Amino acid sequence: MRIGLFLYRINPDYAGGVNSYVMSLLEGFKSIDRKNTYILFVNKRNRHLFQKFEGDNFIIKEIKLEPFLKRKLTRFFVDYFGICPGVRTFFPYIFKLAYGQLISLVSHSPIDVLYCPYEFPAYWQKPTVVSIHDIQHAHFPKFFNLGQRWHRNIFYKETVRGATIVQASSEYIKQDFINYFKISLPEKVIVVRDGINEIFKRTITKEELLKIKNKYDLPQNFIFYPAQHWRHKNHLNLIKAVSLLKRKKNLRAPLVFTGEINQRFDFLYKAIRSSGLEKDVKLLGNVPFGELPVLYKLATLMVMPSLHESNSLPVMEALSVGCAVAASNIEPNMELNVDNAITIFDPNDPEDMAEKIRSLWENAALREGKIKLGQRSAQGFSWEKTAHDYISIFEKTKV
Repeated sequence: MRIGLFLYRINPDYAGGVNSYVMSLLEGFKSIDRKNTYILFVNKRNRHLFQKFEGDNFIIKEIKLEPFLKRKLTRFFVDYFGICPGVRTFFPYIFKLAYGQLISLVSHSPIDVLYCPYEFPAYWQKPTVVSIHDIQHAHFPKFFNLGQRWHRNIFYKETVRGATIVQASSEYIKQDFINYFKISLPEKVIVVRDGINEIFKRTITKEELLKIKNKYDLPQNFIFYPAQHWRHKNHLNLIKAVSLLKRKKNLRAPLVFTGEINQRFDFLYKAIRSSGLEKDVKLLGNVPFGELPVLYKLATLMVMPSLHESNSLPVMEALSVGCAVAASNIEPNMELNVDNAITIFDPNDPEDMAEKIRSLWENAALREGKIKLGQRSAQGFSWEKTAHDYISIFEKTKV
């Protein structure tokens, strides 16, 4: 089977999210599969990300588009043209006109199935598997401007409409898709859970711990939260919870955040200053992927207060490393908490969050018990298993 992966829209300047997902999945395919051929459709800017996979049964095909679609303004106009009144009906025609060259290149490639790891209207004449990671805009529209909401609404619906199979990362997200997209055949949506990279399962040496601790000048004990600073990640309520602990319980629990430092996240930086936690919060920016296991291991606990996720990868990573976890009571987290390894809280209630953090922070025996349960449950997740599950889906498209 010849499997195409449409990676043309992967942004080489972005860290985390779909980029991490794609790279880990490719590692899984590379590790387990010598039979099928993988053709990676990339562009000139992001080709270097995937160069290490080239060879054997992996082929890189660079897509070169005509000048019309190289202009950012043109792409923006086409992608957001659907927000104009009355245009929705004609959107497929407009999109095919704009992206005709790209669609033709993929459609005429010698592949049996195409996998797209993000929203992109599936107008090519190939069986297509797509990943829609969440429909957050339907639940938290206030986090998006009008253009973003319309873009997501149209692009996501057109993507799902043209796809052969839609991948979901949890049972909750599967049902969410079925309801939102009004999918009449539930079997069109298949759950494939994220894996855990092997670097989170390896032994971490004392020398590594000391090196990273000194590199970032980390406190002896801290709360770790690895996430980009989007509003749904709920950093603000975590800051409120830690501020409550400091003011009412005289408990200082330093926070360490990773994620891009950018002016658009100024709301977070203002909240840190106004909460009186300037000396208690460290913003590390985007850190090398290989340092994450060490940061989890150094942390007293990892807190995941997110309001919405498709599947909480940091929760699984932390459990695998051996870090105690407190997380919001959203459905994907509850699905992972079958053995009660995760301490659950209400993400909209800073006082409840503070109390659950305190219970773990002050009780080493409780943390150790949770860590043992978590490492046991995390054993069932790997990107090799995820890759196997995807290959099974690809084979279904041939039936």
